[in-house]
Amino acid sequence: MFGFLIFIHEFGHYITARLCKVQINEFSIGMGPKLFGFRSKKTGILYALRILPIGGYVSMEGENGNVEGISAEKTPQAGENEALEPQVQYTEAAKEHREKCAPFNKKNVWQRILITVAGGVTNIVIGALIMTLYITSTPAIGGTVVAEFADGAVSNTQGLMELDEIVSVDGTKVDTSTFLLYEISQTQGKPCTIVVNRGKYVYNDEKDKIITNDEYETQTLEVTFGKETEQGVAMGIADFTVFRVQKNFKTVVRQSWSHTVLAGKMVWESIIGLITGRYGIQAMSGPIGTGEVIGQAASYGISQLLYLVALISVNLGIANLLPIPALDGGRLAFQVVEVIRRKPVSEQIEGKIHMIGLLVLMALMVIIALKDTIGIFAG
Repeated sequence: MFGFLIFIHEFGHYITARLCKVQINEFSIGMGPKLFGFRSKKTGILYALRILPIGGYVSMEGENGNVEGISAEKTPQAGENEALEPQVQYTEAAKEHREKCAPFNKKNVWQRILITVAGGVTNIVIGALIMTLYITSTPAIGGTVVAEFADGAVSNTQGLMELDEIVSVDGTKVDTSTFLLYEISQTQGKPCTIVVNRGKYVYNDEKDKIITNDEYETQTLEVTFGKETEQGVAMGIADFTVFRVQKNFKTVVRQSWSHTVLAGKMVWESIIGLITGRYGIQAMSGPIGTGEVIGQAASYGISQLLYLVALISVNLGIANLLPIPALDGGRLAFQVVEVIRRKPVSEQIEGKIHMIGLLVLMALMVIIALKDTIGIFAG
């Protein structure tokens, strides 16, 4: 599953670079030593699968000082390009193809920005499409109209009533049950402000269906939900159920969009939670922990698996675009600075910052992998 999401991400970079006519040296899935691969005789691009399933890359000529050598006649001097493969023997077709293209660093900044963001954007778009499949395949989708309360529901005693349509929680608009439950969880069991439309939905005379009423009022309530603590994190708990929404083209599109937006919101708020200390290292998961969750989701059926894959894809896309050194967002930040300054930042300075960021990310990945592994054996 991770391989698929990584492939989608790198393919976004790859196809955009091809469209911008950039010289591409390699399209690789995985890191470390090469398991196998082949070089296109037409383009000279090496397509490879590498041993460590922790990422991938599209290596472009002129990116971070990367130079592969553009002709079979060029012979590297002693010590030159030692980290690269032996000098590439391009076919005449590959030489012709590369001559029509240009190194990455010779392209204008807007083309480089487009190539940089393409991977993350592709993940987000694919995530949204998979989310649409999830909404389409799930037997029922929930809205925000209160159906019934649990026994002893505190929110009911504080003014929330059946058939209330919940519009927002603490100022955040909610239009799906998933968004509603997430916002309630973020209250952490503390008092929150709930805005409802009261009287918009009523029972018919037989009280077997709910119908829409044109005359209703909007009310603001102060409600405190119960809470539970999981992995040291306090979460608010809804004490009511909601009515399902009739599935049609409009509601499927609306729900898909809402779920995609929520996935992005969760990324941002998770990062804020890590910075502020709300979430600790125990709440984080890497490929090992996420792989276990994917396996559990698969056991519940294709619908839950689709939802989780869509969620991870959107998370991967957005997280990768954050201004963190060594990630696409970090490179994008330097390109934005270049637009503002009208000249690029020194390659040496940018390279050092990305290297520090990469070391920090690798260390974090090792810590999380150890935590996930210990958790699996302990569980």
